[in-house]
Amino acid sequence: MQMKFTLLFVLVIVTAVAADEEAGVRSNGRPDLVIGTITSQDSLIRSFRFNRPASPSSQSHFHRIAMAAGVRISAITAREVGQTQNPTIRVAGGGIGFNNVNLEARNARGRGFSYNVQIWGR
Repeated sequence: MQMKFTLLFVLVIVTAVAADEEAGVRSNGRPDLVIGTITSQDSLIRSFRFNRPASPSSQSHFHRIAMAAGVRISAITAREVGQTQNPTIRVAGGGIGFNNVNLEARNARGRGFSYNVQIWGR
């Protein structure tokens, strides 16, 4: 009986770990950034294209956006445009709950990137 319980316990743990790893995979396989929640009270505050041409080495590129003092960011989306160039993008400062955000995008070696960025808030 003890052996059956142990085997069942191990199977449950393995299944949970496998499901957790699967959940981390992006459904579209693209290096997009989607954080926060957009509600009916939120407005699209800023929408722009963040792009850089190909460069021989991998480089970080920063883009800082500041809102009015009373505005608070509730969601940020950055979706890669066109054929994927395998860049990465992240929030390097500010972000959700702040009135500013600093985005850092890093291109893959020998490639560029292009993102459609939307910033939502109230």
